[in-house]
Amino acid sequence: MSSVTEPHGDRKLLKPLLEKRRRDRMNRSLDRLRLLLLAATCDERLRSPKVEKAEILRKAVQFLRMQPLSDPAATEELLLRRYWSGYCECLARAAHFLQAIPAEPPSPAPGPTARCPPPLAVNPTNTSGL
Repeated sequence: MSSVTEPHGDRKLLKPLLEKRRRDRMNRSLDRLRLLLLAATCDERLRSPKVEKAEILRKAVQFLRMQPLSDPAATEELLLRRYWSGYCECLARAAHFLQAIPAEPPSPAPGPTARCPPPLAVNPTNTSGL
């Protein structure tokens, strides 16, 4: 018998693991959906983590059907109003900030001032280091 593993044997081991991960992802998503629905509807039956998955999905469909259909023109108008409102607020803050800056820079305080060291003298005739 050879010690080489068969490719089909690995697949048999991997398939249950992949299926478990898929079920775990679905359960996490359903739990998040349950909590979102609980917050949006205050339906106390959704408070229990043991609520059936089918019930969560039924409540989600019911909630979505109750939502009003959005008017694209009204949505665009709302977004434009919000944009211009934010733009005007930003402009007002910038103007307020610029008006608070003094017209002339403050004069330096009396006392010692920082001085830069003199530049290094370069002697063009001394090129021995090159």
